[in-house]
Amino acid sequence: MPFAWFNASAEWTIPTWFSVLTMAATGIACWRQRGAQRVCWRVLGSLFCYLAIDDLVSLHERFGALLHPWLGGVGVYTWVFTLGPVFAILALICAIKLLRALAGEPTRRACMFLGFAALGIAIGCEGIEDAALRSAWQPRGIPLVCYTQWVEEMLELLGPTLLLAAAWPQVHAPATAPISS
Repeated sequence: MPFAWFNASAEWTIPTWFSVLTMAATGIACWRQRGAQRVCWRVLGSLFCYLAIDDLVSLHERFGALLHPWLGGVGVYTWVFTLGPVFAILALICAIKLLRALAGEPTRRACMFLGFAALGIAIGCEGIEDAALRSAWQPRGIPLVCYTQWVEEMLELLGPTLLLAAAWPQVHAPATAPISS
């Protein structure tokens, strides 16, 4: 069934692989940044490398399964309640510093801002997914949760792509010494 390969909410599909590769590339591009905000770039690089690995081997599902007996009644996925705030705070601090540092580069700054905005809205969609599941509202006969999941998954693809665009122009090859004769 070829259409199943494009299901963004399923594992081991084309959108999942695109997401994993984009997040890994974003993480590596962030790690390779130079300059005054190098620590912030490295923190973001580490977060995106973790997220790529997480998507690849489903770490947050396993982490959530371990914590579910204690936090299962919070109304959102366990990882959003536990890891989400830590990631969000680190990313917010780094984003603010980097957005200030990129004041002279409006295109990169816009890509970074929009990338973080997309990821923030995606986390919000995931946070309300439990309520969307219980909602009786069905626009055009389709359950509300289908819309929220679609929006979430598309934003999870768009956000890292924009952040990769923000990090990419500053990736430099290691300096090489001139060849002497």
